[in-house]
Amino acid sequence: MAVTTIFYHEAFGSEFALGRETPAGVVLEKRLRAALAKVNPGISPLALTVAVDHLTRDRSVLSPVRANQEIYRLLKDGIGVSYRPEGEHEEVFETVQVIDWNHPRANDFFLASQFRISGDYGRKRADLVGFVNGLPLVFIELKASHQRLELAFERNLSDYRTTIPQVFWHNAFILLSNGSQSRIGSLTAGWEHFAGWKKINDEGEEGVVSLETMIRGVCEPARLLDLVENFTVYSEARGEVSKLLAKNHQFLGVNNAIAAVEKIRDNQGRLGVFWHTQGSGKSYSMVFFSQKVLRRLPGNWTFVIVTDRDDLDGQIYRNFASTGALIEEESRVRAASISSVFSTRKTTATSSPSSRSSAPKAAGATPSSPPAPTSSSSPTRPTAASTTSSPSTCATPCPAPPSSASPARPSWPARSAPGRSSAITSASTTSSSPWTTATPSLCITRTASPSSS
Repeated sequence: MAVTTIFYHEAFGSEFALGRETPAGVVLEKRLRAALAKVNPGISPLALTVAVDHLTRDRSVLSPVRANQEIYRLLKDGIGVSYRPEGEHEEVFETVQVIDWNHPRANDFFLASQFRISGDYGRKRADLVGFVNGLPLVFIELKASHQRLELAFERNLSDYRTTIPQVFWHNAFILLSNGSQSRIGSLTAGWEHFAGWKKINDEGEEGVVSLETMIRGVCEPARLLDLVENFTVYSEARGEVSKLLAKNHQFLGVNNAIAAVEKIRDNQGRLGVFWHTQGSGKSYSMVFFSQKVLRRLPGNWTFVIVTDRDDLDGQIYRNFASTGALIEEESRVRAASISSVFSTRKTTATSSPSSRSSAPKAAGATPSSPPAPTSSSSPTRPTAASTTSSPSTCATPCPAPPSSASPARPSWPARSAPGRSSAITSASTTSSSPWTTATPSLCITRTASPSSS
């Protein structure tokens, strides 16, 4: 954090340091307004006023997680405002960006110590609250080194959630530490889902103590904003919303994969292997990866997920759908077993020698309408690269168009919503271009099991 100030004896009023009128307010409006003007040069003062009202309005009628989700959308995508300038007859529409995601250090970072907050059920004093552009995004609870870290969750954080819920409306993540142990979690996380942060970067750098590793690993401006922008999702199931935050291995691993995508031509399409242990969040790593690619890297992307079990197909689909990364029905996303694709390739190559010489060189290119394999032709075993026992995600932009003699490549439907994947439905055989640029899409398919191939 850029500035740290202790407010044990804070004075209230717009003329004082924080500019809070009462201890019930958790947004530093003076810093917020100044930051919005800096992030949005030339924006109308009326638009700024409307944006400030959106970010500071009372959300006590909502549950804390619903309020948090609502504000998160404003942080990530900006605030659309409309107003009628004085003397004008038509309304003006503008989008006010709350955070400069592309230039982290252009934002205002401020850390308040002993930050007093009052709620309907009493007053509390937070150890540390980290503000970005005047908004309380980071909440830090500290315990003495000889005390169990669980006490920070069981006694303090649980009490804060009930007594001063408004401080969590804007919250990005929560840090708990006693110096030698530190954990990070979201607003809705139980103690078992608060996790450590073992490495500062992908080179394995660690701090002298756990708290240093945590602070440098997640509170450095670029890392903090990356974690907020690209490694936070909300999962909705059975009417309940949970806020999910990437763990250390997901944050570092996905960013390594993103770096490989940025050099995909130099890497000849290979992104590397991102290993996970059982239960470590493979499918959520796929969600983080695909969503950051769509948001950060230009191009039209297709994501193909290959599994070897039906239950994994369902699990991955549910995780994509529950986080809003996918909006199509599961039946539209599921593809046939990949073994039929290999069998079709073999049949086509055998019956039409000329097609072998003109077939595109890109990996994964298949005829648009493959015939069904007959009972006399047994499927060919997939290659080793296709028989991984763990789900894997691959994302590659469409290769450059080959000669006009190449067979048609399937064309994918347009994106259904910004930032969401659109499912593969069928192969188009009427496209005027043999290679249609792919829009973001998702396909889940299975490799053949050893017993059936």
